[in-house]
Amino acid sequence: MQPSHKGGTDASDDENGLSPLTVNEIRRLYTKLVLTIQHTTEHVLAWSAFRRLCNQRARTSHYRKRLERLGRYEPP
Repeated sequence: MQPSHKGGTDASDDENGLSPLTVNEIRRLYTKLVLTIQHTTEHVLAWSAFRRLCNQRARTSHYRKRLERLGRYEPP
């Protein structure tokens, strides 16, 4: 059956009405299902702590530099 407009049915559609898998979709599925690294809870928590430590260092540095520019900074 030939569709008379875009989005119509096509012989390449499967029985569920889905279009065939594209190369990009196959790559995405492969990456998510096969190549994804599963991290332990300890790793996730350690990574969170590391990120928060880096954020705190950046925040402290930002405030220190702003205060130095204003001339009101006394180092600890």
